[in-house]
Amino acid sequence: MPVTIDDFEAITGRSPYPWQRRCFARLLDGEIPDELALPTGTGKTSVVPLYLLALAAGAPLPRRLVYVVDRRAIVDQTTAQLRTWIDALAEMNEAREALEEKAAFRHPDAGPVAIGTLRGGLMDSGEWRLDPARPAVLVGTVDMIGSRLLFSGYGDGRSRRALHAGLLGVDTTVVLDESHLSPAFAQTLRQVEQLQERPTRHGFRAMTMSATPREVGEATLESADEADPVLGRRLRAVKRLHLRKVEGKAQWRETMVSHALARETGKTLLFTRSAQEAQRLHHDLLKALGTDSGDRVGLFTGTLRGAEREALTDSPLWKCFSEPDTEPPGGDPVYLVATAAAEVGVDLDADDMIMDLAPLDTVIQRLGRLNRAGSHSDSGVTIVYTPEDTDYKANNSGWKHRYAAACERTLELLQSLPNLAPMDLLGVPMESIQEASSPAPLFTPLEHDRIELLAGTSAGIGLPPVAPLLRGISDEPETADVHVLWRADLGLLLEQGPGACQDALTLLPPRPRETLRIPAIAAGKELAKMAETTGGFEGVLRRPDGSVGRFQITSDSQGLASTLAYGTLVLPAEVGGLSEAGFLDARKAGKAVADLADDGDALRFEKTAGEHPEDLPEWVDGAVQWWVPLHDEDDEDAEPRWWVYARRRAGELALQAETDLTRLARRAEPLETHNARVGDAAARIGHALGLDDWVVAALRKGGDGHDDGKAARIWQRAAGNPGQEPPVAKSVRGRFRPGLLGGYRHEFGSLARVDRALPVSHTDEDLQRELVLHLIAAHHGHARPGFPDRRQWDPELPDAQSEHLARDAERRYARLQARFGPWGLAWLEAILKCADAWVSSGYADLEEE
Repeated sequence: MPVTIDDFEAITGRSPYPWQRRCFARLLDGEIPDELALPTGTGKTSVVPLYLLALAAGAPLPRRLVYVVDRRAIVDQTTAQLRTWIDALAEMNEAREALEEKAAFRHPDAGPVAIGTLRGGLMDSGEWRLDPARPAVLVGTVDMIGSRLLFSGYGDGRSRRALHAGLLGVDTTVVLDESHLSPAFAQTLRQVEQLQERPTRHGFRAMTMSATPREVGEATLESADEADPVLGRRLRAVKRLHLRKVEGKAQWRETMVSHALARETGKTLLFTRSAQEAQRLHHDLLKALGTDSGDRVGLFTGTLRGAEREALTDSPLWKCFSEPDTEPPGGDPVYLVATAAAEVGVDLDADDMIMDLAPLDTVIQRLGRLNRAGSHSDSGVTIVYTPEDTDYKANNSGWKHRYAAACERTLELLQSLPNLAPMDLLGVPMESIQEASSPAPLFTPLEHDRIELLAGTSAGIGLPPVAPLLRGISDEPETADVHVLWRADLGLLLEQGPGACQDALTLLPPRPRETLRIPAIAAGKELAKMAETTGGFEGVLRRPDGSVGRFQITSDSQGLASTLAYGTLVLPAEVGGLSEAGFLDARKAGKAVADLADDGDALRFEKTAGEHPEDLPEWVDGAVQWWVPLHDEDDEDAEPRWWVYARRRAGELALQAETDLTRLARRAEPLETHNARVGDAAARIGHALGLDDWVVAALRKGGDGHDDGKAARIWQRAAGNPGQEPPVAKSVRGRFRPGLLGGYRHEFGSLARVDRALPVSHTDEDLQRELVLHLIAAHHGHARPGFPDRRQWDPELPDAQSEHLARDAERRYARLQARFGPWGLAWLEAILKCADAWVSSGYADLEEE
């Protein structure tokens, strides 16, 4: 049976609303709506299964769907929901087979749709990058997705900037949820659409969704939606307004708590803008209810460590709010205190709500979590505010004054409405919504020349940041964050040096459960206080550009915030500093934090010569391993001992040119064999994508010669194969010695060898030759535009010949970018990189078996 909209219920558990049927029909025709204006609670996230069903039904749509949410704390929750739907889709034979046929490769662990998560401070598994032809759904934040789309990925090194830009900028649809929160990025997405030069049939599309769009657009809801028995009840849900004005902040907090405690039953959701205020409200509620009330009061903010957030979202308390039919155990009232982290992308349904005053767009988002299903007839929202919240000067254009003016206008609008149901709010004129919404930033246009400069990812030139293209230009006080985690083996790594620390974070990237986020200013203060207690300590800081270095922390907090901003800080587990609730807390200094890094994909263990540790998973024997010596390697009498990092899936390592781990493998592989396998894999991806035959041939030739430079004597010595018979493509068990290379880049050596081997025809075939040479030169992130460092050149060639090759690489890059466009060329490079990663991952072995 063909895939139809009727399959929607099998995936989501409910029949589609009328608007969802109309949206599916448009997607089936290959038409992607520019905008969906939908109230909160009407199922906007269901665009993902609708899109996948249309793709499975044969719709001419891009293969990758990127779902962007501007709240880091709920990216994981959104991913979990999408994973549930995709798992249900995989149970449908027709849809699964249709989607699997699009992929270039198949292996036992792969479902029909790859899933990836990109949010600050973390790395995802990278499985979605191994096969660009495989349908994929990615979830990420504006900063993580937007910076990567613009060749400037936060946390990305040189090798991955063009890779991500190519994969996100071609054959991709970006869905920006609650676009009113990110108007600058919404405009940038439209400009990327306009700038795209499409030499292939694979395009880039963008869709925005919002409950409070800032501009008048095409209406998404129609009379049939209001008449729908389920959706109509949600659109008309009762949400009565109660206002309480108090004199100051202390009274505000007392009133918030007293109103919450006045509830004798049901589920009450408390909202506040400040994470610090949320912690105080949570503390005051617990204190008032008694020490045994911890299971009745929850705290949900974007600054929680992942482990504590997971504990909350897995708790019976969370179930009360996330499942409308679930009542509090024992009949006692339950409470959830939340910040903006719960305003977008997370389905909560409270009986009553108490909040501070905010602009209308924020209030509307919060109201979507009140009586969401429309099952209560007496639900209400109490807004507690102070005179300061609406204190502004009309002749002052500063952000603070514009924000307060929006709050005052919001009060006036809300009081004019008999009910705050979604249908009532839809009746508010657009001009009034704009006046009462959060101050909008100024926009920066994205021009072609700017993108061409950003695309030169290996040029090493200073460029203006891309933040204005993602966030706009505003005088709103900026809060730079830092991610913090704890590792028990950090002291050992620090002894080995910054390179070992970077390798460790590559093999075992920060996990959501071990990481918390905190404003850099607050982090600096807490860390300085911890240093006063412990006498100072050393950590490791991964900077926004992906570089890693030592970081000394003392009791002097001056300058700490600016250094930490947008980075990821790894602390020794023994220094402590984690509160029971999951926040950075100097009062807990010296209380060791559990190391939560190991999981089913990577782990660490100690190994001695001749002994095999017990109780290790079976996959460890076949894993890529990196051995850190615990003994003095210069002491012949020392007992050999190692601290071993084991990575179950090695595919991502092939995409990490900044680390020597790219040279590791589960077993030694002859160079000739590896090249041939990569060439075959690249051609398979090209065929699956439907590329022109000459492009497929270029991909195959590029793969066949991409690692030829590893045959050089200098590289084989570094790989522990001085005899060079036969040359190997990978080293084994962490034994690669990068210091012997002296800076040599094997892809430059490959470029020299293939340049000599490929004839010049002075015909159209020269374009294929040009593409082959560039793909080889760029497969680890160089040649954008060239190889300016002489240490990268082939030591077996005369300098004059190497200089000629390097200059040719620069000119070739410019010609090909003019032909394919910045994103198009990066996409073709990504295909070869992904083919290399697929072969290196070990999945190709499973497929061949």
